[in-house]
Amino acid sequence: MSQKTSPLLIFTIPSAIVTAGIFALLYWRLNWHWVVSYLVAINFVTWLLYGYDKVSAARDRLRVPEKALYLFTLVGGTIGALAAMRLFRH
Repeated sequence: MSQKTSPLLIFTIPSAIVTAGIFALLYWRLNWHWVVSYLVAINFVTWLLYGYDKVSAARDRLRVPEKALYLFTLVGGTIGALAAMRLFRH
């Protein structure tokens, strides 16, 4: 019996890893303040998730679950979410 992986995990875990990588780059390599590094990273990844979801909807592919979009919005990606909604008409 094969188990189906949750779409929430498919999008949330890699997105969190990318966020951590961007944060590490900004904080340790570029010496940005940790708050600024975190906000830039989480907003960029949130923006990417919303954009990917919009493209996926148009191409009838696996969509990003709303829970993942809301999670990244709530943990600091509000500006990225608003920018994506405006740019992608999401």
